[in-house]
Amino acid sequence: MTTTLSRRGLARLVLAAAFTVAAAAGAVATPVSAQASDLDGPITRSEVIQRAQYWVDHQPGPYDQGGWSPGPGDGHMYRRDCSGYVSMALHLKDVPATASFANWGNPISRNDLKAGDFMLYPGTHMFLFDRWDDANGTFWYYSFGSTPVRHLRTNINNASLDGHPNSSYRAYRYKKIVDDAPPPVAAGVQGGRTTWHEVGNTTQAFARGVDNKLIHTYLSDGMSGWSQWLPHGDVQLASDPVAVHKNAGNVTEVFARDTANRLVHTYFGDGMSTWSPWAVIGNSTITGTPAVVYKPLGNVTEVFARNADGAPVHAYIADNSGGWSDLLGMPGASLASDPVAVYKPQGNVTEVFARDTANHLVHTYLGDGMSNWSAWAGIGSGTITGTPAAVYKPLGNVTEVFVRNGSGAPVHAYIADNSGGWSDLLGMPGVSLASDPVVVYKPQGNVTEVFARDTTNHLTHTYLGDGMSNWAAWSGIGSGTITGTPSVVYKNTGNVTEAFARNTNGNLTHAYIAANTNAWSDWLPIDNTPIATTN
Repeated sequence: MTTTLSRRGLARLVLAAAFTVAAAAGAVATPVSAQASDLDGPITRSEVIQRAQYWVDHQPGPYDQGGWSPGPGDGHMYRRDCSGYVSMALHLKDVPATASFANWGNPISRNDLKAGDFMLYPGTHMFLFDRWDDANGTFWYYSFGSTPVRHLRTNINNASLDGHPNSSYRAYRYKKIVDDAPPPVAAGVQGGRTTWHEVGNTTQAFARGVDNKLIHTYLSDGMSGWSQWLPHGDVQLASDPVAVHKNAGNVTEVFARDTANRLVHTYFGDGMSTWSPWAVIGNSTITGTPAVVYKPLGNVTEVFARNADGAPVHAYIADNSGGWSDLLGMPGASLASDPVAVYKPQGNVTEVFARDTANHLVHTYLGDGMSNWSAWAGIGSGTITGTPAAVYKPLGNVTEVFVRNGSGAPVHAYIADNSGGWSDLLGMPGVSLASDPVVVYKPQGNVTEVFARDTTNHLTHTYLGDGMSNWAAWSGIGSGTITGTPSVVYKNTGNVTEAFARNTNGNLTHAYIAANTNAWSDWLPIDNTPIATTN
């Protein structure tokens, strides 16, 4: 038998406890500590492996069926032999011998072995499975069959395993082991008039000044207040700006339609001292306000708009594209609203939504394995008005769209892994909206929150999260009135939701709620500089 010894050391403990923050649509993965389970309680696979590694890194003493040593955390004592070692890794209260250890597990196929499962030769020996190393049966495991405790590599097809006949072993799964939550996937980022990124906990807001030129303000950790509005070149804009932050290169990029009806953009990132000059994307003209989405896979930025005939077009740039594409056609449709787009990591899918000229909600999508965009298809049986808002929620692989119906009331439709297709357009708590809705997803509590301006020109919101059977009643935020459509950003740092809107004096104001506050703030001023808006 060929067996290789490995020592992962403390690095494995650090890596196993690391967590990833996914921006914007963002999910936070909570690290699992080496003492997360209770004695004899449910235990995750990652914790089992962490506990097994503990005796590799902190050798308990020589192999001795009459000797005892503590496990990590609570100091519970375990016998220094093969079954005592596996008992320690599984955080058992009892320390059964190999003759009876099968009572603590359920038999499984060897092909189903996962981290924390065990191989048992009743009455003789056992070891803990770690992970497969290749498709040919090579795997890593933990064993205390002799001094020292070791982390080893072998092959499931060898004549013997850890010094005993292969055929004598049977694979088992501990009855209380639980799979770890899947690691967060890289989330896409939708563009908007406000952005947040983790670097410096920076929030940025973009607008057109009264001269229709781009201006920008920001707030980062260490600042006592928002910056002054900063100008960006002499290009006059005919649409609101749409910004997106891209983690690769720490780049913020802004898109808009200029007064010549061209799609234009500017950007700023690491290593740059000033924003890039405005540049034109594509050779044709557009109408309305563009939509942008950032896709981490391939470092792709993609912009969607309507051409002068109302047909959807898009342009993209990626790591391997050599620059921006031209404005490219999409499946034939005539759109009455601007498009909105979401990126769904499962399947690497980009999905675009809009209102067509028959006032129906329609969508198209493109993902892995597809050579062309799908044909536009309707969602729901009713008609809508305005421009929809869409959000992707990683938990359950849910895509949800919000819009106003013909009476101005909010409705929504969704699709999920277990839904069997798109729902109809479903009603929400009664309110009459004067603006299009905007939506954010907050991973803490699996909360979807929708905001809009109501017919009394106040900001109102509703939400739905874990443990709720119905949407909350719409409720107002702030004491002042607003104009146009609000913009909202969710910030992982501090679990902050922040709303921005233009007040009746034409100034940008904001309100927020955070993990350490129990209620929304009132509207707070940012600057007295008036801004323009098209909606």
